[in-house]
Amino acid sequence: IKVQKPDGSYSAYKFSEEYIVAKPAATVSADKMNVLYVGVDNPISISAAGIPADDLSPSISGGGGSLRKVGPGKYICTVRSAGKAKINVSAKLDGSSKNMGGMEYRVKRLPDPIAKCGKVVGEGNMNKNMLKVLPGLQASMGDGFAFDLNPQIAGFEMIVSGKGIDPIPYKSNSYAFTPQMKRIFGGLVRGNRVYFQGLKCKMPDGTTRKLSPLSIEVM
Repeated sequence: IKVQKPDGSYSAYKFSEEYIVAKPAATVSADKMNVLYVGVDNPISISAAGIPADDLSPSISGGGGSLRKVGPGKYICTVRSAGKAKINVSAKLDGSSKNMGGMEYRVKRLPDPIAKCGKVVGEGNMNKNMLKVLPGLQASMGDGFAFDLNPQIAGFEMIVSGKGIDPIPYKSNSYAFTPQMKRIFGGLVRGNRVYFQGLKCKMPDGTTRKLSPLSIEVM
């Protein structure tokens, strides 16, 4: 290295140093998990060491996928069919485009959610006063699911069983208990059982799923 001094002359400094030359590579990661889900926004992060994010050009093949940029190195990936998809990345280097590699992902259909009545999942007990104040049924993707999704119950049937009660089905075309259902809740006694069946759930991917029934014994 030559350094210019105030008098205009140069001082030379000799040295030697080793360094490692690595193959250019891109890092592609799904921000939630190593899976892409059909019909929802999958957040993706893409980077390559030493290369500005704006100089990276990702593309996707398989799964009927597409990528939408939402920030430096941040993308939203959408896919339309289950199977596999690969995200490839190229970069602008010295005026030309260079392949930086990519990552293959599994593409899956969203799993079925779980129907809930208050805190009851599947089968359980509930005080009738608690049942009376609930607005309706809910659907949850479960605690282990990484995406923040909001599936909605789109309809169900209710049947009440017990001594002297005719098992007549009552229908709701939404998640909510109908006024008639709430009146029936007011007349329940200990030991009566309330069944919720024929549950339909509208999913964020546009599909409608059939969920497992619920059974509640009145305390």
